[in-house]
Amino acid sequence: LKSLINTYCWDGDWYIRAICDNGAILGSKNSPEGKIFLNAQSWAILNDIAPPERAEKLFQAMDTYLFREYGPILFYPSYKTPQPQIGYLSRY
Repeated sequence: LKSLINTYCWDGDWYIRAICDNGAILGSKNSPEGKIFLNAQSWAILNDIAPPERAEKLFQAMDTYLFREYGPILFYPSYKTPQPQIGYLSRY
């Protein structure tokens, strides 16, 4: 599983969150909304999925996009309109 995640879910600077039934990728650096999700990055580190060099990139990406003075945010940037294929998460 670790090998598959590192092969198919690494997006160059962070891990994607999911692939929707329609093939849309959540959490891709190419996405206009929801480019990066906190849980995908934190769990990759906590579960030793990310090798050390990737973990360093994850910390940098989380610091840049997901940490605010009032605490962490779940994803960045937010969705402007609800996305039916994603569900409730796009309503935050």
